[in-house]
Amino acid sequence: MSEEKKTGTFDRLVSSISDAERKTLLEKMHSLSGDPETQTLDSDDAEDPDNAVSLEDKLKAESFFYRFFLWLRSVFSNSTKDELYNQDQVASLYKQIDHSFPGLVDYKDGYLLSVFYQKLSELKKAIEFFRPYLDLAYENLGTFYVFLGSLICPEVTSEMDTQVDPYQLPLTREVTGELRSSFLRKIEEILKNIPSHRRSYMYSCVTTIEWFYQLLKLPFDRFLNSFSQGGIDSYSCKFEIVSNEITTFARILCNGGLVPEEVLTSLYLYSSNKIVPSDSEAKDDDGRMKEFMDKATANISMIHMFIKTVPLKQIARIAFNNVQWQPLNFSGAEDWFVKYKEQWKKLFEEKWNLWLRDKKKEAIHAQLENMFGIDDFPLLPNRPWSLMWEGIPFHFEYTTGFIYWFMDKKYNEVIQPLKLLLLEGAFINKDNRQEFANTLNDLGEIYQEALRLCDDLSAQGQIGLVFDKIAANHLRTLQAQSKIESTMLNVESTAQAMKNSFCDDCRSIKRIVDGALGNKQDTRYDGVSNITTIKGAGNERFQTSLMDSRDIFVAALDTLKELEPIDLPGIKPEK
Repeated sequence: MSEEKKTGTFDRLVSSISDAERKTLLEKMHSLSGDPETQTLDSDDAEDPDNAVSLEDKLKAESFFYRFFLWLRSVFSNSTKDELYNQDQVASLYKQIDHSFPGLVDYKDGYLLSVFYQKLSELKKAIEFFRPYLDLAYENLGTFYVFLGSLICPEVTSEMDTQVDPYQLPLTREVTGELRSSFLRKIEEILKNIPSHRRSYMYSCVTTIEWFYQLLKLPFDRFLNSFSQGGIDSYSCKFEIVSNEITTFARILCNGGLVPEEVLTSLYLYSSNKIVPSDSEAKDDDGRMKEFMDKATANISMIHMFIKTVPLKQIARIAFNNVQWQPLNFSGAEDWFVKYKEQWKKLFEEKWNLWLRDKKKEAIHAQLENMFGIDDFPLLPNRPWSLMWEGIPFHFEYTTGFIYWFMDKKYNEVIQPLKLLLLEGAFINKDNRQEFANTLNDLGEIYQEALRLCDDLSAQGQIGLVFDKIAANHLRTLQAQSKIESTMLNVESTAQAMKNSFCDDCRSIKRIVDGALGNKQDTRYDGVSNITTIKGAGNERFQTSLMDSRDIFVAALDTLKELEPIDLPGIKPEK
């Protein structure tokens, strides 16, 4: 069974933290949750009963004397009764707002005032706290939705892991289109059977996260820059200058709701290995978690306070002189389930490809045993990345392991006939001899490089010490992860260069030895005039050993070609 299968499942593909680790973190974060009363973002007038009553019907409900007075006013003005009634209602609304929340607006002159500016600035600061977490989630919404789902519907992850798993089948199973299709149908079935209450709850979480994201993307700077400063801490802005901003902000801020606990939990856990705030004072994981929850709940409370103390719908009615003005409905994330489903299919494709890769490895097993007498894939003796966290991928695992094995077990044996050919052979083409000398020198350097790499990766080696030092801190910080990635890139660069050189040398040996033995298939490679007398007359044994060395290098080249596709995919260092 593959190493990926031993250490990873769909749960591993869903996130970078283990299931057990996530459960522990969930329990801790639950204990740190803020006061539910301050974690709601709905406005007080969200269910305004007057919304369903037309202005005409409201006017009909007024007293006879008031309606007569309106008619009389309309006779002596150019306005209708409805227009005058609307103006009266807006003026009354302004008096209520100015009494309850003074300093927000000036209805008479048509201004937003300093208190509005101050509270808008505070709102901008509050939502900015969530920017790195939201931006990371929105880099790949499908991945984030699956992660969120693992918190809300963990049984889906479990069912995917057990029922949509090609590793339940033997590696000898024939691959057909129907086999793959059956797994895809199972994905559809599992997702279709999610209980409606779980699906609805997840939609509420997705909608809340979308609400935060749209709030974050509002044009705060343009709105704030529209205010003119008339003195110290005195700001004002004409209604008509920011009419678009009022409409845009009201669509979000007048349509908030409850913030489910899983919203903050998912944003933190999803980013816990990627984001460490520059101003963080926390010393450990628990400290960082508490710090996040404290700041997150404080900033949500600040947003909550803005919504409660800046009645934006009522302000918009005053600004637009329309007592029945309504904000547009909030929308967004309606396609969340499509993205959720597509991500599960992508995760299946990853696992399907891993299974196909392991099928290929199984087929290569027989070739290794037949060619080299190896009953398993040779790996480097020291692989510190495999012990770090849940295992760090090394993108040249099998090719580098094979090259090290070849140099350690075969090189000294197969190089001797080639060295003798170089020392005693009379090459007809001098360029062939020069290339041969360079090839053998290069193989000697690869031999030393392979041994040196193994030493560097040991616990006492230069690279091994880097891993040990980071592992000793028990913290998967952004700085530690960056150091590991940099170190792995250097190791992979060395491994790739070693592989490329070794393959070139194998090809060179085949061409030169074929030419020397008269089996040349390339006209650039001539023979060796004394090939039959090296080590004396009747040197059939030498020629046989020379051919055997050539065949082993060719077999090594063929093996590397087979191993290359099963090395983990990834961004390789440039050649």
